[in-house]
Amino acid sequence: MKQIYNNDSLKQISSGFFSIINGISSLRNELSDAHGKLKKGYYKPEYRHAMLAVNSSKTTSEFLYSSWENRNKKN
Repeated sequence: MKQIYNNDSLKQISSGFFSIINGISSLRNELSDAHGKLKKGYYKPEYRHAMLAVNSSKTTSEFLYSSWENRNKKN
């Protein structure tokens, strides 16, 4: 039995997570020291920023994996 969802709500949530993924990518590439120190100086995120990035990544990963599993289920 298929569940009926409000597509606008799910699209809004998906769009928000897409923005989060882009933000985390920018944080990793532009603000980290992975590619050398910034000329402007090094920025170290506060603990709350790190927790937001980690927890957002975890939630997104779990959703994507669950979606993949659901799609590949053998009925």
